[in-house]
Amino acid sequence: MELFPGRVVGNWDGLNGGATSNQQELRLMNGSNRCLGRVEVFHDEKWGTVCDDTWDLHDAAVVCRQLGCGVAVAALSSAPFGPGSDPIWLDNVHCTGTEAALSQCQLHSWGEHNCGHSEDAGVICSGTNPLQLRVQDGPGPCAGRLEVLYNATWLGVCGTGWSLLEATVACKQLGCGAAQAAPMGAPLGQEHGRVLLEGLSCRGTESLLLECQQRHTGLGPCPQGSVATVVCSEQEGGVDPCPVLAGLLGMGMLLCGTLLVLYLWTRCGRWVGRFPDKPLLKRTEDTGTSSEA
Repeated sequence: MELFPGRVVGNWDGLNGGATSNQQELRLMNGSNRCLGRVEVFHDEKWGTVCDDTWDLHDAAVVCRQLGCGVAVAALSSAPFGPGSDPIWLDNVHCTGTEAALSQCQLHSWGEHNCGHSEDAGVICSGTNPLQLRVQDGPGPCAGRLEVLYNATWLGVCGTGWSLLEATVACKQLGCGAAQAAPMGAPLGQEHGRVLLEGLSCRGTESLLLECQQRHTGLGPCPQGSVATVVCSEQEGGVDPCPVLAGLLGMGMLLCGTLLVLYLWTRCGRWVGRFPDKPLLKRTEDTGTSSEA
């Protein structure tokens, strides 16, 4: 199911650097917005996919730049936005990351590949927030029913296959601490009958839920019939005020001590300078008197 028609950009150059009469175009498909999805190129009057062999952030950066979608957040492999049904046009794409268009990268001949559609490449660009998350009906901002923003509407995440690994990634994306639990959510009610991201499968090392494998990205039913919930520890990054105050107090005491020493040294030095020889003179007079006697 293709959620968005993709974004078409201008003409490509030919693979050998010369101009071509055909329009080879670029789009991202089956994502929740125009700046993420399966990479597809237009050639010979057909849309086709790109194999994930050697696919990396350098290649994704060029795709995001060509589409006007900001910088690359992730270069994804293994068909994270579902397998394409069209030809596989490109394989072993090599970009430096500075090119203005994918056509300027080192490309093999059209249609030459050793891939299946299970290896279709995808990208996530920063041009729009790829997936806004929040939790609802919980005790705080880091625990509750997980929801994502889709077409200006907050919808639940399908609980099929939901585990602590998926919760770990969700906690990262929420800006919370470590995942503590991934409890089974409540059954889907009338208002939550259709959800997103069905069948998520994460390793726990991803930064975004969209980097995880998923059976279905877009809006649809949830076979398990429950929404995903998460319990994260409180937000990281808070500063404990006690060590900070102790440090400031110590610095203040050190500064005061230094100033006190300087003050006493200055005052005492001035006092000694006024009467530098008086004790010595008295001792000499006493000694002289004794000698005469």
